[in-house]
Amino acid sequence: MVASLQRDLEQIPSEIAKVAVALHTSPFLSCIERKQVPDFFDAYEGCTRVGEVLSRCAPGRAVTVISGHRHKHLDITEDGVRVVRSPVGYLNDFHGDYQAKAAEVIGQVEL
Repeated sequence: MVASLQRDLEQIPSEIAKVAVALHTSPFLSCIERKQVPDFFDAYEGCTRVGEVLSRCAPGRAVTVISGHRHKHLDITEDGVRVVRSPVGYLNDFHGDYQAKAAEVIGQVEL
């Protein structure tokens, strides 16, 4: 998967200034939320090889990763890659106007 992603990114024409990637997990170790007792889901966090490939694509472009897995908001930039995770959190915990919330969240990520 990582090799395929790298090939795809290398074929993007240089005039493409923005790249958006949707991942289930966040691509950097700094995104991991350490727990007292690790469980098997932790193995999926910090997809560092994906992060490395995206970082190589970042110079000269805006690279944004939208991810989930942990439903706690995160918005960081690492190695030139912006990572936005779970801007809403658990949707079933939200009791309000879903359309307004979606518009608010979409406004956080300019594509």
